[in-house]
Amino acid sequence: MHVKKFRSIRRFIQRQVSINSSREREKKMETKNAKRRFITSVIVLIILGFCCQSAMADRRAWIETDKRVYHRGERIRVYFYNAPGYSRDWICIVGAGAPDTSAGDYQYMPNGAQRGVITFRSPGPGRYEARAYYNYRAGQYYVSARYRFRVR
Repeated sequence: MHVKKFRSIRRFIQRQVSINSSREREKKMETKNAKRRFITSVIVLIILGFCCQSAMADRRAWIETDKRVYHRGERIRVYFYNAPGYSRDWICIVGAGAPDTSAGDYQYMPNGAQRGVITFRSPGPGRYEARAYYNYRAGQYYVSARYRFRVR
């Protein structure tokens, strides 16, 4: 009789240990899964951050000329991108290193134009810079974009 009781107690304990082991394994798996979900979420957020940053970077204002080096008398085409389109947006060509308050040879962009091209006559030989001023107000010379080039 004691042997039967002992065996039943032993089976009971084994089941309890087995149940506890199963619960511990489930908890460990839940913890591992939670960690995996967290790491996956962080990776997705990082990727989205880079994508959004790239998209925002693409919206920055920029200008460029069609060439880096011109000959005297050549036409200089200045391409502008992502301009706000205000009536007081303008582009100028000034000597490289000139103060931002130098207007040089300037032209207003067509009202409402967010991208396009403006053509200038090339100045004498030297190093120059095309500059874009967006939403200009009298006396406020904030260069929104710039691009350097040379004339030979």
